[in-house]
Amino acid sequence: MQDFKQAIAAVPDYAEAQYWLAECYIKKKDWEEAKTQFQALVKTAPDSEFGLKAQNRLNDLKQMK
Repeated sequence: MQDFKQAIAAVPDYAEAQYWLAECYIKKKDWEEAKTQFQALVKTAPDSEFGLKAQNRLNDLKQMK
């Protein structure tokens, strides 16, 4: 997780790192932080491969609640 955070700190719009950081939060069952990370990714790169994946994961999170 720390590597993803460092990558994002160095390159704030690094979509792939944002996506995998959010996935790490899901693995830790930190749903709110995962949601926050996915939302940030969708906002910064909505049409990118990872932006689209993030939108799908947000939909998954909604169904989990």
